[in-house]
Amino acid sequence: MNRLRGQIVEILSAEHLSLVDVAVGPDCLSAVLLASLDEEPLLRVGQQVDLCFKETELGLAKGLQGRISLRNRLPVRVEEIRRGVVLSEIWLDYRGQVLRSVITSRSAERLELRPGDLLEALIKANEVAVLEGGHAF
Repeated sequence: MNRLRGQIVEILSAEHLSLVDVAVGPDCLSAVLLASLDEEPLLRVGQQVDLCFKETELGLAKGLQGRISLRNRLPVRVEEIRRGVVLSEIWLDYRGQVLRSVITSRSAERLELRPGDLLEALIKANEVAVLEGGHAF
């Protein structure tokens, strides 16, 4: 499981849903939660939280241009590639923190991934969990 520490900077709630924006260093990540501010009074702007997401939910892009619906985009550098027959595990450096992505080996080959490559890591907001003190929101 990938984990990044950050601070909540904005919360938008409506109809039992919340869009939570979290500053992680100079980057901002979003998470969609199945709870509103009324239902989660512990959730507040300024709160330190951990963002967690599975290795299989971390997509990779090389030379991405144009607009896409994924707002969670992180600059990363490939550190190591462990190729399997079906899946490959990609070890990434994100501002000194290690992240891992698991993608198909065909995708890794198509992207021509090599250690040192600069990429963008992509995560859908509904695949990001928000944790604080062992409590998942």
